[in-house]
Amino acid sequence: MHISLLVVTLRLHGCASLKEKRRRVRGVMSKLSAAPNLAVCESGYQNDLQTAEWSFVCGALTSALVEQSFDVVERSILERVDGEIVHIERSRL
Repeated sequence: MHISLLVVTLRLHGCASLKEKRRRVRGVMSKLSAAPNLAVCESGYQNDLQTAEWSFVCGALTSALVEQSFDVVERSILERVDGEIVHIERSRL
């Protein structure tokens, strides 16, 4: 079993409230958390209006499957979140 961590930091320009910040990322994070091999949580910047950090833990039989899952996460965030990715970090656990 291969287990890895993906941490994504986002800049959400123009957010005026925490409610708006959560609304911008809620849909994609809910969809991603439904994947059977992914666990998702907001891991940083909870009270910062324009920055969000989300962590994803993935477990799979091969490291290639983990990387493939993380590629899907990154693509989904790029396509569906109204903001920009400012930092991505992958690490094996």
